[in-house]
Amino acid sequence: MDREKILNLLDNDVDKMAVAHGLDCAQMAADKNMIKETNFLDPYHQEIITKATKDIFGVRYILEGGYPESERKKIIFYPDFLKAEDVEGEIAYLEITGAGLEKCNHRDYLGAILGLGLKREKIGDIIVFDQGCQVIVSPDIATFILANLTKVKNVTVQVKEIYPHQLKITESKVKEITGTVASLRLDAVASLGFGISRTKVVALIKGEKVKVSYKPINNPSYTVKEGEIISIRGRGRIEIAEVGNLTKKNRIHLKIKKYL
Repeated sequence: MDREKILNLLDNDVDKMAVAHGLDCAQMAADKNMIKETNFLDPYHQEIITKATKDIFGVRYILEGGYPESERKKIIFYPDFLKAEDVEGEIAYLEITGAGLEKCNHRDYLGAILGLGLKREKIGDIIVFDQGCQVIVSPDIATFILANLTKVKNVTVQVKEIYPHQLKITESKVKEITGTVASLRLDAVASLGFGISRTKVVALIKGEKVKVSYKPINNPSYTVKEGEIISIRGRGRIEIAEVGNLTKKNRIHLKIKKYL
């Protein structure tokens, strides 16, 4: 594993820190024959780390995010003399409820938790339902959240610890958007999906606030593909559900899912 070579391929310090920590965890598991887990990672960082560490002698890994369909997961490295079923990640489950939370969304809950001074990498998925949300977190911050999170968007909330089987796993709410674009450039597709001007999208891309399938992209002309996910910091995410045929004016039909 060429650590420096891997890190030099990454464009920003956030990515480098996340991947470096993952590589260090794998190496420590190998050197000390111990179980070592990363922080919560998005799929982009999961892929980089698992590919980079797959050939480390004597070490295997599992991915754990609290439930099978989770997006943000920890990578748990363990010595190969152990069985995967005997390896378990350290994860806590919290539920946040309160009267008046019906209009709160993922961004509101995440903002309230981060507003306590906590780091994003300690927080896994957030599952939103009508009366509140459930949050998957590292155990070392669970007690702090229980004691200190009292409001979400000016709504008084109650926080309690729950068990994994109490998770309210449902399909994500989506809005379907259809339209046409001149090309599959990132700025054109994001403009259609997020309903904002192309000029604004270009500024967001160049400001390093846009990711494609969790990978930071700062080139407005980057070509996107069917199935990829575009996210803009503070504005949510969209999925390119279908790239259709050309119109008579040679524009491309698109079907986009916007996650609410």
